[in-house]
Amino acid sequence: MTDPTHPVAPPPIFPLPTTGSSYDAAVLAEADRIVSTHQYCGRTDVEGMAYAVADYARQHPEQGQQLQDAIGSRLLPMDQIALTSAVQTVQRLDQAKPIGTQHGVAVDVAPGDSERSVLDKGYRQMAADAGLSPQAVAEFARRAPALDDGTLHAPSGDPQKQGPAIDLSAARDGKIELAPTSAQSGLLKLLAAQDRSSLDPSAPTGAAAGIPFMPDGSRAGAPGNGAVTPEIAAEMLRNVSEGKPPFRPDLGKVGPVSWFVTEGNPHVGVGNDKSVVVPVEVANTSGKPPLQFGERELLEIYDRKYAAAAEAVEQQVREKAGKGPDEPLSKRNQNTIERSASKMAERQMWTEVGEAVAKSESGVGKVSLQDSMFSRSANGEFTLTSRPENVRVQGGAQGLLDVIKNHGVKADPEVLKSANDLAAREGWAGKVEGAFRVGGRVLIVVGVAADAYRIYTAEDKVKTVVEVAGGWAGAAAAGGTFASVAAPVNATGPWGWAAYGLGTLASGAVGYMAGSEITKTIYELVVEGKPIEVGG
Repeated sequence: MTDPTHPVAPPPIFPLPTTGSSYDAAVLAEADRIVSTHQYCGRTDVEGMAYAVADYARQHPEQGQQLQDAIGSRLLPMDQIALTSAVQTVQRLDQAKPIGTQHGVAVDVAPGDSERSVLDKGYRQMAADAGLSPQAVAEFARRAPALDDGTLHAPSGDPQKQGPAIDLSAARDGKIELAPTSAQSGLLKLLAAQDRSSLDPSAPTGAAAGIPFMPDGSRAGAPGNGAVTPEIAAEMLRNVSEGKPPFRPDLGKVGPVSWFVTEGNPHVGVGNDKSVVVPVEVANTSGKPPLQFGERELLEIYDRKYAAAAEAVEQQVREKAGKGPDEPLSKRNQNTIERSASKMAERQMWTEVGEAVAKSESGVGKVSLQDSMFSRSANGEFTLTSRPENVRVQGGAQGLLDVIKNHGVKADPEVLKSANDLAAREGWAGKVEGAFRVGGRVLIVVGVAADAYRIYTAEDKVKTVVEVAGGWAGAAAAGGTFASVAAPVNATGPWGWAAYGLGTLASGAVGYMAGSEITKTIYELVVEGKPIEVGG
């Protein structure tokens, strides 16, 4: 009987060479085993095949290429190309040496060499020893000079610190031992993790909130825009109408701060379709200069966080694999550890930035992302603050209401009809001008004068349901879709994490409505609390 937990491999896409060919019988048998193990249910596990080929080639160097060719003859052309690239990556990573400020490289020093020329040779040797691809070696050599001010460094005795500065007089017998700075060590680890990610690529998705900030750190407010989820917009509206600060930095998920994009369009965490754009002003009310973070500072923090992150990930991998602390891990497990440790170290890096800003005198920080490893798609700048009084919504509650009315998620006609029925029953003065879905609630906007409004928050109660399953199926589908798309945001930086759970709620609510329209669900709106007074 077939085991449903281990699907049977489908017939080969292309037949393997027969034993009558020039292929060794043992190679054919190994190729058949690898293909059967890593190709099933229409999916080809190219990464798994690459590790298997590399393992076999390590034990049988003269037959490694023959095995790869035998496997490739059974794959589709795209998978053949992917397998060739993956095998090359795995074999290159097998030769990689440890990365860190304590690990040096021996660089040749010829008469007439300058420190700059010796450094250039050292950069390429460091990158090659780290097992980087030729493209990554060239990128490290391009970026590294900005991270050491042209100074030679010896290996450090402490992996958490960079080694002492030296000069060419330290050369012995025509060689000098150089080590990366802390920032260069972080850059090498980040590039190595990206190389490993090419074996199992996953692209984070999303967009950011954005507001410009005064470049001189002055006290005057700077106009701009911020993107928030509908739920946050509704809470901001109530806060502003009650004279409270619109944002709560102390509730931040990445340090007790609020993050904003102040310039450019850096790659970030969640989709624009899950946001409401709010005009705001930001000021540095402390009069103290903001903390500044550039590429060097970020990479130094990342490098410090990496070792502990790798240790934590290795423990998880060992527990999952059922291996003790002294049992060897597979090459695939080791590369998984390094990829995951890089993501964890980056998240901890952003958290440390936020915490440092919260502890600073100004409570304001700026992160410059120019040709940055942490924003590969575009340049930009983040401004973050731990002080709620630094952020003001332009136009106050009226301005925020206009944004919600113009960009909010409008409720379907049935909900709007229920809102009008509710207004008539309650004898509300004025006219219902709109109803907007915000998470699991409905905001009902009632115009009571030329520039005055009351905003009622209502819960929609199901009164009659023809077929309830349709609505909840829609909600599950919508919420599940958002969650699966947003999940990679945990690897990309601070701007997407806060909105992730809220986005799941919001898309689930809209999904409920979409499914329920089909099944003709009828709602009865029930007002909660006191209305928000705007204008007048």
